[in-house]
Amino acid sequence: MAITSNTYTGNGSNKLFSITFPYLETADINVYLNGTLQTVTTQYTFANATTVEFVVAPGNGTTVLLNRSTDEATIQNTFFPGSSIKANDLNDNFDQVLYLAQETNNNVANAVAGQIPDGTITNVKLAANSVASSNIIDGTITNVKLAANSVASSNIIDGTIVNADVNASAGIATTKLAFTQAGTGATARTVDSKLKDVVSVKDFGAVGDGAANDTAAIKAAILAAIAASKSLFFPAGTYLWSDSTPFTIQPTNNKGLIIFGEGRSTTISINQNNTIFNVISGDTSRFICNDINFTVTNTGTNNNVTVFYVTNGTSYGAWFGFQNCTFTGAFTGIHGIRAGGAYARSCNFYSTGKTNGSACVRLWGADGTATSQDHSFSNFCNLEQCNFNNATYGFQGFGLRGSKFTSCVFQGNNIGISNVRNSDGIGGIASSTTRCGYGGADLTIDNCWSEDNTLSHYVNTDVNYLTGAANTGTVYQGNSTIFIVGTTSTTAGAFIDPKLVNGTPGTLFGTSVQSNFLTVTVPPSGIETRDLILGGNPGGDPTANTVGAIVSVSAYGGSGTGTANAMWQVGGFLNDPANCRITQIINAATAGFTLALAYQAAGTVRLTLTNGLASAQYYKVSIILNKSV
Repeated sequence: MAITSNTYTGNGSNKLFSITFPYLETADINVYLNGTLQTVTTQYTFANATTVEFVVAPGNGTTVLLNRSTDEATIQNTFFPGSSIKANDLNDNFDQVLYLAQETNNNVANAVAGQIPDGTITNVKLAANSVASSNIIDGTITNVKLAANSVASSNIIDGTIVNADVNASAGIATTKLAFTQAGTGATARTVDSKLKDVVSVKDFGAVGDGAANDTAAIKAAILAAIAASKSLFFPAGTYLWSDSTPFTIQPTNNKGLIIFGEGRSTTISINQNNTIFNVISGDTSRFICNDINFTVTNTGTNNNVTVFYVTNGTSYGAWFGFQNCTFTGAFTGIHGIRAGGAYARSCNFYSTGKTNGSACVRLWGADGTATSQDHSFSNFCNLEQCNFNNATYGFQGFGLRGSKFTSCVFQGNNIGISNVRNSDGIGGIASSTTRCGYGGADLTIDNCWSEDNTLSHYVNTDVNYLTGAANTGTVYQGNSTIFIVGTTSTTAGAFIDPKLVNGTPGTLFGTSVQSNFLTVTVPPSGIETRDLILGGNPGGDPTANTVGAIVSVSAYGGSGTGTANAMWQVGGFLNDPANCRITQIINAATAGFTLALAYQAAGTVRLTLTNGLASAQYYKVSIILNKSV
């Protein structure tokens, strides 16, 4: 078989490639790189009659094809009557015929053998609908076998291309792929449409490996989701955020913006000391965040991170919601201004300490920027099944009204819930820092648990810090439990302080109050007493909120500190409306020790521990008050 082409592989440096077959004209030589026809002079030249020289050396691994394609349309030489006949002219004519025959023979032989010369199949050589996948050996057609733009869809029989015929690196647009959901009535649409149902942060380059900085990708994804009116998905992973400037999130459509992750598997890790997300959200442009953990890694003394600061601009009604989210190490997790109908459900908040002014959640009636914000408020907000931990304020409200806490836990804070009205500035300073109104009004605390909150469990007052005037707001409480922080004083008659209002013995608003264990040492043959205030504020009505309460007291102890070798329980019913005295008492005694409850004065019950043994006894006492409302 005559040689009619040469194939080489480029190495990135060699520009010269030899022509080893005869030809008539340089125009008969076609030069290809990876199947793409090259242009003479622009991309290559003839260094001599047997050498092609490229302007730029073909890259490493590039297929170089030098192929002879003799002109079949025009004969080399034409003879006329009476003209001289030269041997070279005759030879050229015969060579033209010979070369055409050689090329045809090679093309036919290669086609029969399944080896088509690179670049020789063009669109005009294929009849419409002439090629079926059954005619092609899998994998034998590569890119270099086809001339550029050589195969039209009209050349391919419908349905004949199967997955095995498609190269793994084929860039097929998703707009050309169909998707049909399972189920009766499902309609077909493109894969492109299906994938755009939700925006993912990974669509914009977020990595989520806990090492790459994903800040720019998250910003781009948020803006794209808002523009497309789509939800934004954070797949499982740890996404690093590092930006010293608050990023504004402002939904501009009726759908608002929903961002969501995969619960415990999705974390946004923050290493900054400022407000992270400045959200502008209203009733028709709501912001919702579900199933994402927010962890602040900046644990230094300058940690002043507020993860979400949410307003509705200067208007009332910042509407937002959080569900199944965890905020760890943030000075403030959520700070809402003039919120209306906002909620947090099944969220956990672990703040930065009891004494630094932190708050797990803040809902304020104003942001302190204008005097005209007097009498603004946040209302009809709901916090359900949330944990508030390790903050100065588990929850801090300025002007929160008509709102409800359900099945929440307030533990290890300075104040569990603080809600005040303060139109003259906090701390006695006449400023607009927290100007708001309608505080100390109508909060419902239902089935909540409050424990180890140092100063107060619930504070709900209308306070003017300049004049000291106070007006306690109404708290509706059902089936809730408050742990009393008890004194460890050995002084007879020392109070166990419920600390319900402003750190002073206050009205028992609700159903259940329980002390932390109160340690009491009773000397040999000695008596120790502790008084429990059950009624309202000093000077208030002591009977208003305690009538009908059930008091139960338990103690355990022995001769060693903290050793539990015996237990006693007593109980009584507060059912005397006139003076809130216990009219039915059940006392307990065992092994020389007596535990007793007795009416002491209006609103006060005295607990007496009597040790009849010859050695000192150490007891831990727990007190529970239950009331149904």
